[in-house]
Amino acid sequence: TDEMVYASKPSKKLHQIQKNVSQILDFEALNKKVDFKFIADSLYKRLKRKIKEWIKNEINRVLNRIIQVHKPKEIVIERLNFQSPKLSKKMNRILQTFGKGIIRDKLNKIKEEFNIKIEEVNPAYTSQTCSKCGYVSYKNRKSQSVFICEFCKKKQNSDVNAAKNILLGSSEWIGGISFKRKALDELV
Repeated sequence: TDEMVYASKPSKKLHQIQKNVSQILDFEALNKKVDFKFIADSLYKRLKRKIKEWIKNEINRVLNRIIQVHKPKEIVIERLNFQSPKLSKKMNRILQTFGKGIIRDKLNKIKEEFNIKIEEVNPAYTSQTCSKCGYVSYKNRKSQSVFICEFCKKKQNSDVNAAKNILLGSSEWIGGISFKRKALDELV
């Protein structure tokens, strides 16, 4: 299978932005005077705008690359949750607010412009389910990047396995047979 990774390492950039947001909020807390509050508010708004622009740029870059390289007829994605335990509450709220809207807008544009079917699936257990045999166990996920099925011993990247399960989550089921699972088994 083609295991291309499109997203750059966003966590380093997000942590730097979070540090800047924290500094502004600390500055605001130390200086309760109106003048300083105005300065802190304007800096915070500017940082929020930078975050939104960066998120939009990354989403557009990744989705445009997928369209350009693979020319898909259908895009299947999980219902996204933009939260990270490594980021502050405020930063998670900013990402949650901007991220979902930007992705939804970009996917709607892709749907209209390229006539590509867009489908959202529930991501529950996709990281714990083997895409080859369907066995579900939290023990299958050895680490953030390693997946080894406890039943059939299939070893693969955790993100690739979850992506296959997301694709399978959009499958047509007739008579207990998943047509996409059958096609996926033939490819693997």
